[in-house]
Amino acid sequence: MKERGFSLVELIVVMFIFSIIMIASGTTFQRVLFGVKSESKSVESNLDKLVGAELIRLDLEHTGFGIARNTVTPPIAWNETGVSPTHTRQLTLRSTLNNSNQTTLGWQVINCTSTIASIASQSVAGWDTVGQNNIVLLDENENFIQNTTLGSNCPAIGLYTAYPYDAGTATGCAGQYCNQITYSLGGNAPATCAPNTRNLIRTVGGGGGDPIINCVADMKVLFDLDSDGDGDIDTGAGTANLPGTTSLIIDQVKNINVYILFQIGQREQDFVFSADTTLGGEIAFDTAAIPNFTEYRWKVIKLTGRPMGWQ
Repeated sequence: MKERGFSLVELIVVMFIFSIIMIASGTTFQRVLFGVKSESKSVESNLDKLVGAELIRLDLEHTGFGIARNTVTPPIAWNETGVSPTHTRQLTLRSTLNNSNQTTLGWQVINCTSTIASIASQSVAGWDTVGQNNIVLLDENENFIQNTTLGSNCPAIGLYTAYPYDAGTATGCAGQYCNQITYSLGGNAPATCAPNTRNLIRTVGGGGGDPIINCVADMKVLFDLDSDGDGDIDTGAGTANLPGTTSLIIDQVKNINVYILFQIGQREQDFVFSADTTLGGEIAFDTAAIPNFTEYRWKVIKLTGRPMGWQ
């Protein structure tokens, strides 16, 4: 049989069909690639936010640690409107501990006979370095003595628990030393974030602070109180109002609940976000200022901390 090749028409038809297949395959591949990149960025962003969330949780649990009942400055303060147009939603936590500074972590048991001397300790980095022998003493009546140093004269004979503090950090309390840690919404969020979202900034003492969660749409704080002292949390969804004195805050605040609404991934114009961001009506976020809100994916995290030094 005589062999012959393809005709020009047949080749054109085959090439046309092949082109259609390649275009369809390329479009599908682009969608898959975009989805992989979007998911990768989302996972990376979520990992960063998990680290920031864990730091917030630790700060909540250490709120008021080492703070005397008679200290005028409260261990917690919540300002929903913020302190300036550029920094809104400010939560202030005070403690002798700072979880981002190892030299403030640890404890010693002090036996005071004439001078302050340690009889047992949990050492921390920097405890014995120059300028790091500053301690806050806790006596059996939960009173604290500030700016005491190892080797100085005893305030009174007895056993004390001592906590270190970094004297290079500005004090956040009137009447004793403590670290002042604030969380606020401010700064310029990255370009990939939805317009009018903010960074959640953690600040110790003064200074500009560091962003720990970006693309935040809103933050709310509610407190679980036992106002009648019966051991049970008051009914209701919590309150944003705190008791008026340090001693009442220590006695009545049982849990600090922080709610954060933040963006995950990038804008998707063909996506419609419809998930519940209220946690079943537990919280109400302000999102009216964010254009095209439903074209972004959002996540709500609730961080609850029970101050470990309070009963």
